[in-house]
Amino acid sequence: MQPSDNQSPIKIEEGRIIEFLKEKRKEIDKIIEKYFPRKVNEEYLEWLLGKPRYKYCKEAFQGALTEPVWDFLDRGGKRWRPVLFLLVYEALGGKKEELVEDLVIIPELIHNGCVTEDTYILKNPGEYVKVTEIKPGDFVYSIEKNGRLERKRVKAVKFTGIREVLEVRTRNKSIKVTPKHPFLTVKKEQPVRYKITKKGKEKLKKALKRGDFKKLAKLLNKSYTLLMNALDPKSPQLLEPEELEFIFSFANLPLEEQDYIKKRTKFERPVIKFEWKAASELKKGDFVVVVRKIDDLGKPLELPTPPKNPSKDKTVLPEYTTPEFCQLFGYLVGDGVVTINKKGSRIYLCTSPDDDEVKAYSKLFRDLFSYNLRKTKDGALYCCSYKVAWLLRELGLKKSAKEKTIPDWIFKLPKEQKLAFIRGLLDSDGWVDKKGFAHFASASKELIEKLKLLLESLGFVTSKIHQREIRNHWKNCKKISKLWHISVGNPKLILERIGSEKRKYVERLDKKKGLLFKFSRVLPALSLDEKLGVERVESVKRCGREPTYDLMIEGTHNFVANNLIAHNTIIIDDIEDKGELRRGKPCLHKIFGEDIAINAGNFLYFFPLISAMKNKDKIGEKKLNAIYETFIQEMINLSVGQGTDIYWHKGKASEISEEEYLQMCAYKTGCLSRMSAKIAAILANADEETVEKVGKVAEAIGVAFQIQDDILDIALKGKEREAFGKAFGNDIKEGKRTLMVIHTLKKATEEDKKRLLEILDKEENTEEEIIEAISILERYGSLDYARKRAREIVEKAWKEAEPLLKEGNAKELLKEFVYYLIERKV
Repeated sequence: MQPSDNQSPIKIEEGRIIEFLKEKRKEIDKIIEKYFPRKVNEEYLEWLLGKPRYKYCKEAFQGALTEPVWDFLDRGGKRWRPVLFLLVYEALGGKKEELVEDLVIIPELIHNGCVTEDTYILKNPGEYVKVTEIKPGDFVYSIEKNGRLERKRVKAVKFTGIREVLEVRTRNKSIKVTPKHPFLTVKKEQPVRYKITKKGKEKLKKALKRGDFKKLAKLLNKSYTLLMNALDPKSPQLLEPEELEFIFSFANLPLEEQDYIKKRTKFERPVIKFEWKAASELKKGDFVVVVRKIDDLGKPLELPTPPKNPSKDKTVLPEYTTPEFCQLFGYLVGDGVVTINKKGSRIYLCTSPDDDEVKAYSKLFRDLFSYNLRKTKDGALYCCSYKVAWLLRELGLKKSAKEKTIPDWIFKLPKEQKLAFIRGLLDSDGWVDKKGFAHFASASKELIEKLKLLLESLGFVTSKIHQREIRNHWKNCKKISKLWHISVGNPKLILERIGSEKRKYVERLDKKKGLLFKFSRVLPALSLDEKLGVERVESVKRCGREPTYDLMIEGTHNFVANNLIAHNTIIIDDIEDKGELRRGKPCLHKIFGEDIAINAGNFLYFFPLISAMKNKDKIGEKKLNAIYETFIQEMINLSVGQGTDIYWHKGKASEISEEEYLQMCAYKTGCLSRMSAKIAAILANADEETVEKVGKVAEAIGVAFQIQDDILDIALKGKEREAFGKAFGNDIKEGKRTLMVIHTLKKATEEDKKRLLEILDKEENTEEEIIEAISILERYGSLDYARKRAREIVEKAWKEAEPLLKEGNAKELLKEFVYYLIERKV
């Protein structure tokens, strides 16, 4: 029975392959760091370059080479070429003790890639995401001219380079921005009034009669005595500017500077002014506008259901989130553990000795899942339900203490459910002190950062984030842990809106009065949305160079960042968003500049050979020469393939055949995998025929990998698109002639062919045009054709090489690995 077009000829255990890649990646990264450390010193530079005649500048090497290269390497990648190297070597019978393992870095480092971003943006309806995750079309919050907080559409996300940044801190908020980045500030000014001078009074006395002063008093709606006091230079009585102008106009006299003195009042109601002020101009004591709370636009989350239902597990799962479910989830985020594997499934609630807590959360669990929790010897509660463990894992709970965070879906819930989540977190990872302050602590900084944003969006005032030492009560834990921490004041508000299952905490909150926010006294009559407030700036400090981003907002120029109102800094009308992403981040040249990117790319063409040069005695002269020859030939092929691709998508080829496209892929993408397999075969003492045939398999993988990459560029949606890490429809934007395009142009009607070429050759495409182009490709079955063609190429090459490979686990794993690469979803 032949497999269908969309079915792999072998069973692929995707989870096993992914875990295998993760495990091998750690080993490969250690080897890379051995030859290319993250921090360079004089000893390393001498080892790499030889003794200097004059003196090396290690800062220049670090900034121009080390930082950009590691920026790229750290952002992900499966390191599949080095893994291919290891599998080929073992499948050809190579002995582990003879393997010069360091050579695995050669195909991985020859990789021209594109290259922290810790600012959270407030999305509608209340979700906080990092600025790098914002996409055109998203809705964010912005302040209108009338002072209202409104939702606005994002036109573009712009990377603005690695630049000097300042950290602006208020009492409990902080943000890193460029010096020119403006903030909405509030300025309190006492009104300016006029005091008449002796010369001014003399001019009026000459021009006016006694009866005229009485007429003036009536016209100005002032008493005669008050007016005469105001016109006396010795009197403290002041006039408003309009009043003085009217008096001189009534007397037919010009108002000159010598006639009055400007004075600021001390006791009148102050004037409040809003203005945009650059970060570099902010000073300690300035007031900036902040978000206090947001509208409750959230909805309950529909909960997923397990794909399989073990017959013995009769646990009932809720269909949607409820306040009770969110409270339990918050408790588990703080002090819960979820394990789910082939051996079994368990959920642990690491409760404290507090009886109220144990009873409350046992009941909560029973009411939600109809399951009675059991106790361990240490006093923890546990559950063995696969269904519950699966649900909690899917919702983001199966993480270590340092990796825990508040899942994004929490921010989209109704206010009542958000508060219930915080209640659970307070009972597990929090406490209430004797003063009535609520405290939260976690080993995960990200969790505390997101909790701070969540609390502030609900109207709570939080402290700064800082580290503190916590004494543990669990036997198997360290006695002291260093945790990230925030606190919340206003016990009355905490009790009313969050509460606790612990009687001791409730009593402490109930005894203390709420802390009043005193800005209303400092800045009265603020014409701001009730969701907004102000905070004093505490410090503005320089903190080096970091990647920076900006948002272009439709119809306005400001957005909420880290709960502060920030202005964008560039003209938005002619911004072109080219979508130049690599693994979800801007390409290296967008961060470090084209000069550094080009030089770093050229450096990586040659640097990987250092692993061969430093091991030449182990490798031997004959093998070393064969490795050098393979390397040079494949590097020539790489440049030819890249050049061909560039020439085509610049529209300089009228017609491209399928064979020409496949040859371009064989050079552009296939050469590095081919190089990897060939070097592994050379080290395994394979003959020339075997070297060429395993190289051909690896080349086929590269070609199929490129075809699959092209398919994923237009086929993925939602979370899979985010995991893929590249912008949607990028190949269409760049006008690339992929295999799918070539197939469609061959099969399409003249009308569809003409329209597709129009879109591909356009300098800039709208999202609608990209979708239109994809629909044309799908109309002629081009995505399915490309998938089928990729599989055919790999199967043909594997058939030739398979007899040369040694039977065993390595061969089976290599085959599974090959098909995984061409059928991957990310």
